[in-house]
Amino acid sequence: MYLYYEHHRDAAGKVILSEMRLSSYANGMLAIYRKNAVEKMLFDLCVPILKWPPVTCRAMDDKNWVWSYFGQYGISSTYGEEVITKLLRVTEGVGFKIGLVLVEDLAAQAMNHKVDLSAKPKPKMSAEEFFYNHAAPAAQPEMTKESISSQLAELIGVSIAAIDKKTYRQAALRYHPDRNNGDGSKMSTLNMLWRVWNG
Repeated sequence: MYLYYEHHRDAAGKVILSEMRLSSYANGMLAIYRKNAVEKMLFDLCVPILKWPPVTCRAMDDKNWVWSYFGQYGISSTYGEEVITKLLRVTEGVGFKIGLVLVEDLAAQAMNHKVDLSAKPKPKMSAEEFFYNHAAPAAQPEMTKESISSQLAELIGVSIAAIDKKTYRQAALRYHPDRNNGDGSKMSTLNMLWRVWNG
């Protein structure tokens, strides 16, 4: 059994999102060979651990079977590292060792149920390049609760009544810079609107 995983980090290097997917194959193919009794047993042991973190701190994409782990409000790490530790412990407890495979762009590659193990890491951009826009600030109209709600609903892609933490997190995954070629503009807008809307 192999665990393909990716940790998304902020400018300070802190893990802010962890993604992972189990596979029976070391060659990058993402699938579980269920006809093999050992692979099926290992998979069945691992699934409860993947579901162990609170439901508010995890998500599973039904299309590509990638699990995502976030941190809780006020906690500076995700559950991803703990999930990996628990997976290693439970598989070693039954006499097997799970293989860990660190990959880039796991969620995007998982759509094809295969990851490219020969891909070279992309060069990292500096915090200044990513977070700061050096252009002159533009005048902003006054923001009301109504205008914030409508902007947030439009960005998330739901009605105002459907805005909640779950839809926000799904949008945060969708707009994350690692999934948008380093473009963090929508993610920054989403986070700003979410903070104001919750304030």
